[in-house]
Amino acid sequence: MTWTGSGPARSTRTSSRSSCRLLGPFDGPAFLDPRGGSIRTTATIDALVAELAKSLVHDEVLQVRQVSGDRAEVRTGGRTVEHEHVVVCAGRGTPAIARGVGLELPVKQSTHVRCTFEPAGRPPLRAACLQDGSGVFGETGIYAAPGPDRATYAVGLSDTAGVRDDGTIIDGSALADLADRAAKYVGQALPGLRADPVGVRHCWVTELPWSSDGVAAWSRPGLTLVAGHNLFKLAPWLGGLLAASALGHGLDDRLNPESRLGAAPEGQA
Repeated sequence: MTWTGSGPARSTRTSSRSSCRLLGPFDGPAFLDPRGGSIRTTATIDALVAELAKSLVHDEVLQVRQVSGDRAEVRTGGRTVEHEHVVVCAGRGTPAIARGVGLELPVKQSTHVRCTFEPAGRPPLRAACLQDGSGVFGETGIYAAPGPDRATYAVGLSDTAGVRDDGTIIDGSALADLADRAAKYVGQALPGLRADPVGVRHCWVTELPWSSDGVAAWSRPGLTLVAGHNLFKLAPWLGGLLAASALGHGLDDRLNPESRLGAAPEGQA
């Protein structure tokens, strides 16, 4: 098990309960990283939007294509605009845009569910994030994190529900089953929470074949397309590299698909 963002660093069997007070009895090895924690995505996005509000254009992109002079043209629902360079980071929409310029990106799509639970009593003053791969409580891929005010705790499984190429979910009950498993885990592993979820977040997963954390970018004159999963976690570093590419400094070699960024070192699963 791994906890982040609470208390001094330690790696002992006795620290589990004190580090994550919502957790039930656990006697296995655990690691605590006091410098880790949740990304406050809503606050971050709100701050960026406020800073760039006058420059943002909200519209549906139908096509991006290369035009003369190593430029790129963007066609949206209401505009057609040429740019010196376009960076495409459109999640599950990126492969479709890439096909328009002759690229087939090896992106595997699936769907994910994360449920939100309330504390059974008074919210703890401190609440750590949690990653549980032990299997002690019936699941081998769990992650959890407190809300900004610690009044809620989000719990999700690493498992996902498969989708077809057109985005339809293959198994109609898969997301419901994942939500039920998350609630069952809470009932067994986190007695400090009420096991009935009070909220849910469904989202798309876009993975590259070499790793669930894989990242890569494909570059053409006037155009860079980036794909992978969990890109928001890498945004400050990734944004700098993509900006450099857009400004004509070339794509960082680490982002080339051949580099397989995020893959496990050779010999490790």
